[in-house]
Amino acid sequence: MENQQVSLLDMIKLRDNEPLSKQYIQYLCGISEQAYRHQEILDIYSLVNATLLQEVKYEGYIYGYVVPQLNKEFDLLKITSTSCVNIELKSQAVPPAQLKRQLQQNIHYLKLLNKSVLRSYIFISSSKTVYRLNRENDLIEVPLAELSSTM
Repeated sequence: MENQQVSLLDMIKLRDNEPLSKQYIQYLCGISEQAYRHQEILDIYSLVNATLLQEVKYEGYIYGYVVPQLNKEFDLLKITSTSCVNIELKSQAVPPAQLKRQLQQNIHYLKLLNKSVLRSYIFISSSKTVYRLNRENDLIEVPLAELSSTM
């Protein structure tokens, strides 16, 4: 199977029916049965409800992409000719050191895409909190509006 670009709005359509959502997401996104995590679909629903953007802003995402040689998985990627946006989904709070390490790893791998704009965020759905690394490589909380404008 090969990951497909999809709309986040399409991904959340069947969120209330987990068995059907699983089959639909596998087909829609081109992922394996093992790659599906229903909690992430609920987290995407939370992200969409928190950002409330124009429909077109939710298009073009790759869900659950795994770099085969590294066994590294990205929750959501949006790649254009000049940019790459990565959004990692968490349902609950995670220790800051773990968040920082994940963002550092993601940025390290995504730099290989050689895009002029590279953004990597973590969205925690339970609190609608967004994190990224600043220029000094420190973990910082940023307004949801920053993530919204990047999507």
